[in-house]
Amino acid sequence: MDDRIQALKNFIKGKNRKISIAELKAFVDGFGRSIDVENLASILDVDRDGFVTSEDVRALIVAEKDRFFDRGFKTLDGDNDGRISVADLHSTLRRLGTEISIEECREAIVPYDGDGDGVIDYEEYVKMMTRGMRSWGFDI
Repeated sequence: MDDRIQALKNFIKGKNRKISIAELKAFVDGFGRSIDVENLASILDVDRDGFVTSEDVRALIVAEKDRFFDRGFKTLDGDNDGRISVADLHSTLRRLGTEISIEECREAIVPYDGDGDGVIDYEEYVKMMTRGMRSWGFDI
């Protein structure tokens, strides 16, 4: 796992941890993303002390999880048919810069394809995401 992802996971799972808005910006910028620091601070820095706590991040993500799930599913469902196929997953990940084969995408879908039809429907996607969020320390 990328060290930055592991650091984020450790932060989110931790208790009473905090980072400055500038540190969070540097972290996100490390992924090649540009963010509006003031907007981020207005969302995450609940007590306006210039820091983001792990509890604040968890609370925001849990509160917004349904919207987060919907957006994620729509992003992965490339042909908008209500299912994430191997082709959908492959094209989305490639578009995001991930080098992955069709076979690797097929293998990635299998553990979450509860009914064995070769695609992930929305219900299966929510189960997958919920399981993943719990592994990161979210109580959902």
